[in-house]
Amino acid sequence: MKILNSLSDIKVFIIFLIVGFCVFGNSLLNGFVGDEFVVLYNQHVTMPLPMAFLTFLQSQVDTTNPHSILGQYYRPLPLFYFSFIKHVFGLTPFFLRTPILILHICNAFILYIFFKRFFSKKIAFASALIFLVHPLNQEAVVYIAVAQEVFYFFFGGLAMLIITSPNRSIRKNLLASILFLLSFLSKESGILFFFASMLYLFFFVKKEIIKKIPYLLLPLLMYLPMRFLASQNNVIYIVKSNISSLHFFDRMVAVPKIFFFYLSYFIYPRNVSILPKWVVEKVDIENFYVPLVLDFLCITLFILAYFIFIRKSRKLKVIYIFFAVIFIIGIGLHLQIKALDQTVAARWFYFPMIGLLGILSTLVEYFKKYILLYKKLFLITFILILIFFAGKTFTRNLDFKDALTLYTKDVNLPGENYYLENNIGDQLAQQGKYDLAIIHFKKSIKINPKWYIAYSNLGIVYEQKKDYEKAEKYLQYAIAGKFLPAYENLARIYLLHKSPNKARDFTLLALKEFPKSETLWLTLSLSYYELGEYSLALPPALTSYQLFPQEKTAVVIQAIRERIK
Repeated sequence: MKILNSLSDIKVFIIFLIVGFCVFGNSLLNGFVGDEFVVLYNQHVTMPLPMAFLTFLQSQVDTTNPHSILGQYYRPLPLFYFSFIKHVFGLTPFFLRTPILILHICNAFILYIFFKRFFSKKIAFASALIFLVHPLNQEAVVYIAVAQEVFYFFFGGLAMLIITSPNRSIRKNLLASILFLLSFLSKESGILFFFASMLYLFFFVKKEIIKKIPYLLLPLLMYLPMRFLASQNNVIYIVKSNISSLHFFDRMVAVPKIFFFYLSYFIYPRNVSILPKWVVEKVDIENFYVPLVLDFLCITLFILAYFIFIRKSRKLKVIYIFFAVIFIIGIGLHLQIKALDQTVAARWFYFPMIGLLGILSTLVEYFKKYILLYKKLFLITFILILIFFAGKTFTRNLDFKDALTLYTKDVNLPGENYYLENNIGDQLAQQGKYDLAIIHFKKSIKINPKWYIAYSNLGIVYEQKKDYEKAEKYLQYAIAGKFLPAYENLARIYLLHKSPNKARDFTLLALKEFPKSETLWLTLSLSYYELGEYSLALPPALTSYQLFPQEKTAVVIQAIRERIK
């Protein structure tokens, strides 16, 4: 380990680079795993590259409340990244994943640099290596659709390093402000680095806090107007999951199990479903009291460790509290206090892992003199743990070969998962296996009768089977949930297989709910066109093109104008 002390930071980064590519390299040639929806079909991504900056002016909104003041999501930076890669390198998963992996390696290095402020170089190196290869972080690196986790950590981590460093350079502090803003624009969770930086300044450099606050507040003052403006231009509609549909106190019943999930999977990671949607429906022994007792025991152990050991060291007790607070705010953001679209997600532990690793590193630092007595034993143990984590991550990468492989693997994990059943059906439908797809869509609906996406998908499959009555029936179920694609698909069925009159009347009603759907405006235009009312067909076609310029709409506009002449 003496060799480690002599290594420069550049050499440490090269080690991280080699380890990162060895562990995650087998994922780079995998196909899309459902994340192609974000990359291929998202309007932000498919628009011409010069217009990709419009991603910063639009947000996402929940269909159950399409008129909310703030959109549910505002994450323009990852979408801009997808658009840029698509236009430069094409729709290849390799070119989308490789930069994300490199950023993850950079994040491990950022953690290493940050931990060196508190701990020995060896402890910082070991903690960063665990962060680099831990299976809980695998999803954030390999699943392209959630690249925002790696992005907000990268920009937020760099910003925290700069703003908390003992420098008085206005230029560097302004750079930190810009990086904070980029973190916020990657994901709302970037605010965690804002709080972490405030905590650091409060605990360790109180003299600097007054001077640094303006640079911390500046990105917030820039971000909030951008988010408000974007919320007025909602273009993507999503449906609430079963956990996010519950009332606050109903969600709180799941908190003990959620908290224990993260702690237990950090210690002994098993395969985590890509899209867990379970809920705790009632207070019982297995799902409430057992996790609650285990959580209590874990928290008690950390508290006792502080009062019995750590409190004796003036330096370490402040560090311990600092990382404990980071862990609490990080995990607290993901305990369903605010309704989230999934019950748990491995990627949501990306930031809280800083806090937990910091707590454990503080304990190791305290007991360092005892550990050195058996350093070979502890070194071998650490290497075995690292190999175990890396092996689990490497193996999990193989499940991400393609969407159907991943979904069929995860659907067999404990617990029913309506989301995965729906996604398996979707993959089978894309392969033309409609009868098998119907089975999985119906399973999804049986598990969660309010999952309107499955109803909509059933309607589309029956349309492909030319059973338009059943297609209409299931799309109407989806429409009851205010699911935009169901409106668009039913309008198309009415236009193509029923009558232009019915399509027109239905689309006019649908546009009252979704006035910014370019597809509905185009369908309305085509309905008028089929009815021979060309002068009425032109305005909705122009509106559709204004909302989202595309070639097919331009062709329709040209055809209408020729008819009007």
